[in-house]
Amino acid sequence: MNHFVLKDMNTKKPAPGVEMRIISGEKMTMVFFKLEPGAGVPLHAHPHEQMSTVLKGSIELVVADEKRIVLQGEA
Repeated sequence: MNHFVLKDMNTKKPAPGVEMRIISGEKMTMVFFKLEPGAGVPLHAHPHEQMSTVLKGSIELVVADEKRIVLQGEA
């Protein structure tokens, strides 16, 4: 069994104002993002499904050309 402590994980910075911590398995990846106000993640694609939950604040997501504001507590 793997065990992860977020505060102890390496942080990647893929874009200005964006920090991420990544947990990868064979068939799934879980990513914890921290975005500064106004920061964004470049458009990209995944070969696998991905689910997201907003823990604090809100984010504008674009998925399959559909734009949506996702609020705290939504997935």
